[in-house]
Amino acid sequence: MPIPTKPSISGFIRFDPELTYTKDNVARFSAAVGIKQSIQDAAGQWHDVEPYRTRLVMFGSSAERAFDNFKAGDNFIAAGHERTYTQTVDGKEVERDQFRASRLGHDNNLTNYNVDRTPRERETPTRDTTARETTREAPAADAEPASADPVATVLAQREEQLAPEPVAAGAPGPAAQEAVAR
Repeated sequence: MPIPTKPSISGFIRFDPELTYTKDNVARFSAAVGIKQSIQDAAGQWHDVEPYRTRLVMFGSSAERAFDNFKAGDNFIAAGHERTYTQTVDGKEVERDQFRASRLGHDNNLTNYNVDRTPRERETPTRDTTARETTREAPAADAEPASADPVATVLAQREEQLAPEPVAAGAPGPAAQEAVAR
């Protein structure tokens, strides 16, 4: 099975990026970027030529994080795909290209940085354990039936199975009980 790959580019951010929002209120990161190019002459020497210029865009929460972390001059590596679209400029249809990134990071060959390995808060709500814990207590008379949360119900039943039976008053304790032959 072949290794699953995605198109990628490496380059630099030419001007400070912009963060805008679509009509559906989705964050959109947009940056003018340059991709360095070089050509080889007849003698075999490599020469830098004018960088290829395009736009890099991202959407959603990734766009907001990128806007917080990138500025003009930063070297990056991006994975995603190329997209060509038409735009009307001065009454004429002009074809434009852009790179729509799904992943964006600093190029560690050209950038010094420190890595913060603190776990990032997930964008999805964290699981609330209070509902599970409250089912262990006696429910109030006006409380919602336990069947509303099947996981809490099962956990409460297991907790009851594990809880020791209360010892009746006056009953002999384990030390006072006689051994029974079987």
